Amino acid sequence: MGVGSCILLSLTGGMNWCLQLINEETGPTLERLKKERDSYIEYQKVVREIDHLNKLHIAWQVSIIFYCHNPIAEIVRVSWSLVDCVHAGHKANS
Repeated sequence: MGVGSCILLSLTGGMNWCLQLINEETGPTLERLKKERDSYIEYQKVVREIDHLNKLHIAWQVSIIFYCHNPIAEIVRVSWSLVDCVHAGHKANS
C-alpha cells in the first residue's frame, strides 16, 4: 500500500468513528423527539374530535330549543329574529 491509500483508510476510519459518535449522541434524542411528535399528532386528532363533538352538542341543544314548545324557546327565537333584523338593517345601510 502506498501513502495515499494509508491516508484514505485513516480518513475513512476517522469518518466512521465520527459518524458512530454522532449516532450514539443523537440517536436517543431523535427517538425521543419522534415519540413526542407522534404523541402530539395524536393529541391534535383528539382535540379536533372534541371540537367536532362540541359543535354537534351545541347544534343538538339549539335544535331542542327550536323544536320544543316552551317559553325559553320562544324567547330565544324572538331574540335571534331581532338580531337578524338588526344585521339586515346594518347591511341595508352599508
